[in-house]
Amino acid sequence: MELSLSQIGFIASSVLCLLTLTKCLLVNKENKFILKQLTETMALLATSKKQLNELQIKHRETITFHKAIEQAELTTKLQAPRLQAAHGEKHQQSFSSVPEKYSYIRSLTEKGMSPEEIASVLSISTYEASQLVALTMITATS
Repeated sequence: MELSLSQIGFIASSVLCLLTLTKCLLVNKENKFILKQLTETMALLATSKKQLNELQIKHRETITFHKAIEQAELTTKLQAPRLQAAHGEKHQQSFSSVPEKYSYIRSLTEKGMSPEEIASVLSISTYEASQLVALTMITATS
C-alpha cells in the first residue's frame, strides 16, 4: 500500500494541526495559572502597601509624640528654677540650674530654632528667649 503525495501532505498537515492545537491548549492552561499567581501576588502587594502605610503613620505619630515629650521635659526643667524662685526657695538654688538652662537653650539653638520658636516651646517671652540665646552664644564662644 503506497500513499500518494496528496495523502502524505494531508496526514502531515493533520498531525501539525493536532500538535498546534495541543500546544495552544497547554499555553492557555499555563497562562491561566500565571494569571492566578499574578492576581494573588497583586492582592498580597495591596495588603503589604496598606500595612506599610499604617506603619508609616504610626511611626510619624510616635516621632511627633516623642518630640512633644522632649519639649515638655525641657520646658519643665527650664521652668523649675522659676517655680522655685516663685515659691520663695533659696535664691542660690535658682542659680545652680542656670547653666543647665543655657545648655537646653544651646541645644535648641543648634537645632536651628529661632528665639521666637524657643520662647513658644519654653513658654517664656520672646525677649527673654533672645537674651538667653545671646548669653548661650557668648558662653559657647568663651
